[in-house]
Amino acid sequence: MRRLLSRALVAVVISAGLTTGMVTPVLAAPAAAVDIAAAAIADPLPAGQASRTWSKNTYIESWERHRGRPMTPQERRNLDRGCIGVTQVNLGRFIPSNPPLDLSFDRLSKARRVQSALDRILRKNPTPAQFRAAVRQDEVLSTLKNMDKVLPNDTPSGTLNAQIYSKRFWSNGAAYAPDGNDQVDMSGYRYQARPGGYTNYDYGWWDQSIDNWWHANHAEPGMKIYQSTLAHYSRPLEDFDRQVFIVGLARKY
Repeated sequence: MRRLLSRALVAVVISAGLTTGMVTPVLAAPAAAVDIAAAAIADPLPAGQASRTWSKNTYIESWERHRGRPMTPQERRNLDRGCIGVTQVNLGRFIPSNPPLDLSFDRLSKARRVQSALDRILRKNPTPAQFRAAVRQDEVLSTLKNMDKVLPNDTPSGTLNAQIYSKRFWSNGAAYAPDGNDQVDMSGYRYQARPGGYTNYDYGWWDQSIDNWWHANHAEPGMKIYQSTLAHYSRPLEDFDRQVFIVGLARKY
């Protein structure tokens, strides 16, 4: 996200218990190298607390403890991009491109079905040809568009798993309606903000192990990172009128 959520204060907050100010979160214990889905960067939010604010440095410290290695200078530069950087770093994409939107869905429940189907295939460490064949035979994946764009050509499939993130944005007059498979065509999306000085988008990374979402206020300077419930991350804001849930392949560590 490239600009501060300047209109956030006028939004209707549907989650109670939002904390204010910068706090030092309770950090999770050091973790060995495991699947991304098997551990968490932090403890889950306590019941009744909608969001917690992290400084970027505290987030990096916990991320490094969780991953068992330092965050590289390139990853730090990517993180500095704000909410989009939080998602990119957790996807393991090391170039300053944008997270893929090919597998975007209207509902989280459909994204989770797609995630599970992809992980079943990836656990077998298929070759690209085997991956494509397995997709064609899968009840969930065979009916989806853009499946030919999902598997990176330069990354062994056994080093990947499927992860979910969300994007909130302004539709700019386009419907972005889901098709019969609940899939949303984002090919025409151009990262445009609502006219009038609004924020152009917000990404949220789903930490499945604690059912919390990681996002940020804006890029550096002055970047803050948020750990939120889905209800708080998805709360009504004047900046956005659409939200999709996206499945992408992330590098294991």
